[in-house]
Parts: sequence; C-alpha cells; structure tokens
Amino acid sequence: MSPLEAAGIAMLLINQKMSNEEFQVTPQEWLANLHKRNLEKWNAYKSGKAQPAASGSITFSVRVESARSVEMKQVITNALNALGADLLTTLADSSLDTLGIPR
Repeated sequence: MSPLEAAGIAMLLINQKMSNEEFQVTPQEWLANLHKRNLEKWNAYKSGKAQPAASGSITFSVRVESARSVEMKQVITNALNALGADLLTTLADSSLDTLGIPR
C-alpha cells in the first residue's frame, strides 16, 4: 500500500468514526451488538421469516445525528484547536512532503 493509499484509508476510517454509529462503540458493545444481530438473523432463518435480499433494489434512509456523532466531532475539533493555527496552516504541505508527493 502506498503512503497516499494509507492516508486515504485513515481519512475514511476517521470519517466513519465521526458519522457511522456502528463505528462509535466500545469493543465490548461491538461484540454484544454483533452477537445480537447474528442471533436475530438465526432466529429469523429458523422461523422461516428470513427475507432474501432483493437484487437491484435501492433503499434510502435518513439518520438523525446521534449524541456520539456530536461528541466525536467535538473531540476532533478540540484536537485540531490544540494543534494551533501555525501547525494547521502547514499541515497539508508537510504531510505531502512526508509522503513524498510533489506539490
């Protein structure tokens, strides 16, 4: 994996942590939720209520921002504020230099 790909993956994970509720749980909560979802799927399968996924169908949903999403955004904002304006203005250029990407 190139340094640019690694940076892209890191940005994707940070975005997921900020906006996706499934990424905003502790390891213990993750395991409990995983077990619960798998148990629900198994019970639906055993009872004959399991629905096969419709091919080609698209569904949309609207989510209200959760308290954890707001908290994650605040944590990231606080961390960026702690870096200081001087560092933030040079962060993009220094990151490209570190990765060996010409500007």
